[in-house]
Amino acid sequence: MKFKRKKKLFIVIITLLVLFPSLAFIITKELMRKRLGGYTEIIDPKPFFTDYNTIGIKNVNILNQEGNDFIANQQIILRNGVIQSIDSINVLDKSITYIDGKGKYLIPSLTDTHVHLKHSKNDLYLYLANGVTTVWEMFGSDIHLEWRAEQQNGAISPKLFVASQKLNSQEGLLQWLRKYAWWDINITSVNDVRPWIQKIKSKGFDAIKIGSYLNKQIFDAILKEAKSENMIVMGHLPLEISFEEIYASGISELAHIEEIARRMENDFGGLTYNNFDEYIAYMQKHADSVAIRLRENNIAVSTTIWLMESVPSQKFDTENFIKTIEIEYANPTISEGKILSFLMFKGWFPNHNEYEDLETLNDPEWREDYINLVNTWLKGIQIVTKALHKNGTTILAGTDANATGVVAGFSLHDELQTLVENGFTNAEALYTATISPANWANKTNGIIQQGFDADLLLLNKNPLEDIKNTKSIEMVFFNSFYLEKESRAKLLTEIKKSNDKIRTIDISMWK
Repeated sequence: MKFKRKKKLFIVIITLLVLFPSLAFIITKELMRKRLGGYTEIIDPKPFFTDYNTIGIKNVNILNQEGNDFIANQQIILRNGVIQSIDSINVLDKSITYIDGKGKYLIPSLTDTHVHLKHSKNDLYLYLANGVTTVWEMFGSDIHLEWRAEQQNGAISPKLFVASQKLNSQEGLLQWLRKYAWWDINITSVNDVRPWIQKIKSKGFDAIKIGSYLNKQIFDAILKEAKSENMIVMGHLPLEISFEEIYASGISELAHIEEIARRMENDFGGLTYNNFDEYIAYMQKHADSVAIRLRENNIAVSTTIWLMESVPSQKFDTENFIKTIEIEYANPTISEGKILSFLMFKGWFPNHNEYEDLETLNDPEWREDYINLVNTWLKGIQIVTKALHKNGTTILAGTDANATGVVAGFSLHDELQTLVENGFTNAEALYTATISPANWANKTNGIIQQGFDADLLLLNKNPLEDIKNTKSIEMVFFNSFYLEKESRAKLLTEIKKSNDKIRTIDISMWK
């Protein structure tokens, strides 16, 4: 009997040891799904979008192929999502339905080259509502590959470019945190590089995303293997990798201008409370040479500059910052941050914002110095932005959407405005979200040209006169669908209603 009891106890213990990790994994996965916006009710987009076979736009001003002027009084025919013809002939085909574009402006629809969809599928429709018909997902997963396949099979969605999860190479506890808490791919042996690259390729990812925490050995192995597999490598500038090593690496794109500024800051020796002037002088002296070398080595840079410029407001005046963004459309489980009452993640709101440092802000001895430190850090990023622009580095408009305070779709218009404030002309800013990403990705969009994709944006005001006019949306064309102004308003209302169903923070004070 004693032996049987021990045997039963042993079986129970073994069963618990087997089940507990599995149960913990399932619970963690579901919690993270909620944290990533996966519990928000997905709207049905079909009532808001019209499928077309052939349609024309007449009497419209069309942006030229250089993106710097409009050609007046044009007519354009779209057939099955492709531009069939463009001309100035006033004779109309009576078999085609025409939209009167008199006094309106037709431009290529927009591309956001740095987003994080997470599990927030309604964001796809936010992008379309804002004229963003191509997005680059920069922390891809199987669910994003599924969404891309759905789009390719005719679903209502922007075109999706999907990069892999971040590749890092940290040891010890950090490797487990990166794998299970942050969902990174953490590679600690060169021998594991090839299997991972082959797995990423076999799943169908468009690119390999590298993280900030890669050592030189693993970094070199990834670039070598990616080259042999003819795969794009893009992402962060790893902390252990020098500029010279980046220039020679074959990497195609660096995500975030602030990554470049951070590397320069590290080379300087670090920004402190005592070296503001020296830091700015260093950045001004070296930014041009960095920009030139990036251009010479065909390394593009995604911007995400609006987010960086929002950091001081988010840190020091979160209440008023929230009033400036379209918070009602942000997925609540992402913006609110919390999962359960006992399990909290930082969100976007006051006293819970990821960028806030309440202890320092509430210390009168340090507050002013801290504000000056953050503003000096931001000025360094702006110096780099202007140097990249001045020296002809390939610049791609990206927003880091769903990062703290960055609302999907709306944020790209803010990004373009920020670029203009940093010295870009309206045409140059527009170029970074149309022609530049299309050329980089070798795609047939971004330009209004016969045979190219009919991904277009009909505006009521001229964006070359004021970049804010990219928001004056009359119609959005993509694939073989279009979205009219009235339907756009209803679509946004539907997304807000979906968000309101799970909202736990009253946002009325900010709207």
